[in-house]
Amino acid sequence: MKKFFQNCSLILLLLSSFIFGGIIYAHEEMPDSYSVYEPQNTNFKIFPYYVNETKSQKSIPDNTYSSNIKLLNLFPVKTVSVSAEPKKYVIPCGVPFGAKIYTDGIIVVDNPQKYDNKDFLGIKKSQNEKILQKGDVILKANNQEITSTDEFENIIKNSAGEDIILTVIRKDKKITLTLTPIKNETESGYCAGVWVRDSSAGIGTMTFFDPSTKMFAGLGHGICDIDTGNMLSVFKGTVGKVSIMDVQKSQPGMPGEIHGYFTNEKPIGEIYSNSETGIYGKLYCEAQTNIEPIEIAAKQDVKTGKAQIITAAENNTPRFYDINIDSINYNVNSPTKNIKLTITDPELLEKTGGIVQGMSGSPIIQNEALVGAVTHVLVNNPSKGYGIFAETMLTNSNNIYQTYNKNNE
Repeated sequence: MKKFFQNCSLILLLLSSFIFGGIIYAHEEMPDSYSVYEPQNTNFKIFPYYVNETKSQKSIPDNTYSSNIKLLNLFPVKTVSVSAEPKKYVIPCGVPFGAKIYTDGIIVVDNPQKYDNKDFLGIKKSQNEKILQKGDVILKANNQEITSTDEFENIIKNSAGEDIILTVIRKDKKITLTLTPIKNETESGYCAGVWVRDSSAGIGTMTFFDPSTKMFAGLGHGICDIDTGNMLSVFKGTVGKVSIMDVQKSQPGMPGEIHGYFTNEKPIGEIYSNSETGIYGKLYCEAQTNIEPIEIAAKQDVKTGKAQIITAAENNTPRFYDINIDSINYNVNSPTKNIKLTITDPELLEKTGGIVQGMSGSPIIQNEALVGAVTHVLVNNPSKGYGIFAETMLTNSNNIYQTYNKNNE
């Protein structure tokens, strides 16, 4: 009898731990809002959680419902919103493209005393090294907007050594600094004593094209400055065609890379936004792909198991390759790592060794729907990586489209 009670106590303890842990997990990790694409039922489950509509709180104007999440459909966890929307269709791409971004302001890349083993522009150690910091974004000089390094260089060069008031973004805060130009010892005029940059370029993969808005989405993560690691703020940008030369295969501890170059053709579109979840913009013509439009899957419809990615590992030609979706993470604070995946296709593994740089943005297809895009590679095991929900990218694409049109009315 004593053993029986001990076993019952253990079972109750385990059950209590499961319930308590499940409630804590849902509060911290499960999203507060969901979309369902009609005519799908607004009641659904993400086992072991069940989402049930509370009809008395239906909001008719925007077709949004207040719903309850319950663990095992028994234990209330929290209230969330569920919006019922028409099905969304986009064209999955998987084509490589080149992005050129001119930043909003100019970025301080470094403030070295020497460059290529020579005094940097003839400048000795100066107080400006303490004023401007690596990663600062210079927006204005003497209240004049700065959009290129040439503009900044001309203002400094012709300053006659007088102080210049700078408007700078540092760690998301706008500050004002006073810069004292330094006499250039090798050339006429003055210098700032810092290394700055106003543009960046790279190759990635286009995720989808939305025929209804002509918007495209790509990469699934933002483009960061190679030296500072900071997200590049877009002043203007273009996308163009690229030609793939070869692929450097990934190896454990050393991610590979797609090698390619920009063609001499005119840009095929413009970039509106560079954000944490990808780059977004508008194409001048239809996407260059033979794939028909397919529906976007809601995040709760993405399942573990077999799936495919569309990517161009050679000859600029997108192809379907097999993968496995290993796990799903709904944490909204990690939007670019919601899907954990493994490349299983022998042909792709032979060509690339797994995920390589330049494959970011490759569409993930499951059950004939676009469910996500590849975003990251696991350095020590390049056959594995992460992806972002397609729903997240579509939502951001639509928001950027509406904001752009509103600002340009």
